[in-house]
Amino acid sequence: IVFFIGKRLFNPIGGAIAAVAYAILTVGQSMFGFTANAEHFVLFPALAGILLLMRGIAFSNPGLNLTEQKLKFYNLPILNFFFAGLLLGVAYTMKQHAILFIAFAGIYFLYKWFVNKPLNIKNLLIDGPVFLIGIGIPFALLCWYFSRLGLFQKFWWWTSVYPRTYATQIPLEHGLNNFMTSYKGIFAATWSLQILGLIGLIFIIIKGNWNKRVFAILFFLLSFAAVSISFYFFQHYFLLALPAVAFLVAAGAEAVSSLFNKNKTSFMAKYGGLLVVIVSVF
Repeated sequence: IVFFIGKRLFNPIGGAIAAVAYAILTVGQSMFGFTANAEHFVLFPALAGILLLMRGIAFSNPGLNLTEQKLKFYNLPILNFFFAGLLLGVAYTMKQHAILFIAFAGIYFLYKWFVNKPLNIKNLLIDGPVFLIGIGIPFALLCWYFSRLGLFQKFWWWTSVYPRTYATQIPLEHGLNNFMTSYKGIFAATWSLQILGLIGLIFIIIKGNWNKRVFAILFFLLSFAAVSISFYFFQHYFLLALPAVAFLVAAGAEAVSSLFNKNKTSFMAKYGGLLVVIVSVF
């Protein structure tokens, strides 16, 4: 999934770099890589939902000539928007931190609708509600199911009351200490990739097109916000930010390749960034 999102943001090589970076960042001992945490079960449907959202946006863009592709039922924008919402809704039922990924998807959807000229109010009024309905269905079904069992009050306590209490127990100053304690180990394990990600962030801000800027920066900020909820900063919480970091690593690799753009057919212009990622791993 990281590859396909990265491919849409950059190119196939950029997608591969993002996927490799994500794999390396997540499997290390500092991230408890071989254990299953709730964050893993948030990221899979959330990233799949974001990918389908990007597909829906692409196929609903009046400026693109995608007539043949649109004829296939699975490329229908409304279908992609619905299942994008459905998957993001599933992510929320896994852990409430996913509300930040839903926020990202909503903002990005509105941004792309606004910049895709001419503005199509009809698409907004149809695709937007379909997307929102998809988001609401998983939680609504759970509410209905536990109501039928007579357990709705307990369900609501665990999914609404308790998370609010949990998220407000740690004061900011203790949160900063928790962040530094956890992040030291994570940075020590993958510092080279993280520095390349920082280069990618600077490169996107300075030279990236607006689509890359909005997607990468907004996704990083809201992913980090998801990590920061409650200020506990357990190491596995940082898993929620790693897809965003992986895309910034791909941007950093693109920045390295751009240094050789005078000869666009050269090996380094095409694969220089990939070589830097490979070297940084070792």
